[in-house]
Amino acid sequence: MEKAIEAPLPQKKVQHISSQKEIDVVNRRITVVEERLETIRSHIDILDKNIIEKHKSNLGAIERIETDMRSLRADIQQTNELMQRLVKRSQEFATREEVKVLEKYINIWQPLKFTTKEDVLDIIKRNK
Repeated sequence: MEKAIEAPLPQKKVQHISSQKEIDVVNRRITVVEERLETIRSHIDILDKNIIEKHKSNLGAIERIETDMRSLRADIQQTNELMQRLVKRSQEFATREEVKVLEKYINIWQPLKFTTKEDVLDIIKRNK
């Protein structure tokens, strides 16, 4: 009861050949995809390096800004302290009204016409 069928063998070879072509096509496509993937990976590596460099640069800039801010705060504090001292001293100044009162007394007394003790002694000596 053995039946030998030899006809299907050529069909398998044809299928095998077309399958091999398909495998070659798929292999080429895989190679292209792998190359693209490698290109993308290298771009990602470059982007990572650039991001890290930019981050370091930004950290340096932030540190410089913080240093400048501390310096500005110290300057503002010194300026505020100086202004407070000036205000306290200015409160000790004579007011306009006080200066006007002094001016009136000076005009009344006319201190330029006062004589000194030495002048009086000289006058006494001359009159003797």
